[in-house]
Amino acid sequence: MMNKQLSLILNCVCKEIQLSDEQIKKAEKIYEDLSKYLQESNTLKSKIIDIFVQGSVALQTTVKPLKKDEFDLDIVCVFEYSGEKSEYFRTLIINRLKQSSVYRELLEESSEHKRNVCLKFGNTFHVDIVPAVKYEKDILLIPSYNKTTNLFSWKKTNPIGFRNWFFEQAKKQKYQEHFASKDEFPQFKEYESMFPLQNVIQLIKRWRDNKNLDDIKSILLTTIIGNGFDGEQNLFVLLKNTVDYMLKTLTSYDIRIENPSLPEECLSEKINKNPNTFNIFRAKLQNLKDKIEILQNCDLENINKILEEVFDENVENNDKKIIKKAFDEYGKRMKNYSDEGKMRIDTKMATISIFGKSGKKFNSGNNFYGS
Repeated sequence: MMNKQLSLILNCVCKEIQLSDEQIKKAEKIYEDLSKYLQESNTLKSKIIDIFVQGSVALQTTVKPLKKDEFDLDIVCVFEYSGEKSEYFRTLIINRLKQSSVYRELLEESSEHKRNVCLKFGNTFHVDIVPAVKYEKDILLIPSYNKTTNLFSWKKTNPIGFRNWFFEQAKKQKYQEHFASKDEFPQFKEYESMFPLQNVIQLIKRWRDNKNLDDIKSILLTTIIGNGFDGEQNLFVLLKNTVDYMLKTLTSYDIRIENPSLPEECLSEKINKNPNTFNIFRAKLQNLKDKIEILQNCDLENINKILEEVFDENVENNDKKIIKKAFDEYGKRMKNYSDEGKMRIDTKMATISIFGKSGKKFNSGNNFYGS
């Protein structure tokens, strides 16, 4: 099958696995309301320097949760620093939220949230507010908590620098465009115009979730994939090259993967300490590589089956099957190409090509989503 066709199918998969427009709008509204509420406080308005989003929303690499309806929005709240202890700023945020009858009921105060403040919006999603203080340039200090000693300390982080690095990587071989400043909520693009680097990270994260690789954090995946990105614009080629690069990079469990915006931070620390986690991760990566290589010689029905194994195998609710939805979208896209006279079918291979040079003109009455 042509790489262009496989790229289009994967692009449709990305459309289905990322957060919906409705979810993004809701997250933006909550971010704006929270920012306004925190900065209106007489106690906090003179102390807060900045509030911005970080993580997958900032990078626009969001992926819907696989087995639950809840997703997370990460917000950083930066304060002026005058030598206070790290837990002081978290307490400031909590006290302010408790003044609101709405936010008070949403506060999730548990042992899991010692370093941040969590607001849980039912079973829809939760917001993690991370208190931070300025350190130097874009580097911030955020709370760190030691479960053994029950003590807090400061830890360096650089979400702004990481975001800047990511988009510089993403713009390779791609038109230049304006990105929202850190203080603006990201304006999500239509899935057809997203950067290939964003798309391939979405695919790998969804695969990670489907294969229960919970110890492999998104920032580690994003860094490895970003380091290996060489400007490929075809999503299938990029996915194939990405998995190859990951296997060549992850040669041993003690490999050191540094944060590109904060080299002293080792992002691979968790797998460094657990060879078994590393070995499972690498074995599943090799399996993914094998399946990707098979895709090029498959018909649509078998592509459907392979993609379900890669992205949908562990979905418990059939209504959440994204591959079926992706192929529905793919069918619509192919029909549009057919209507425009830009598609032909190869009767020998039973495959369709966009801007093909041989074969019969495609019959738009067919459907494309296998079983």
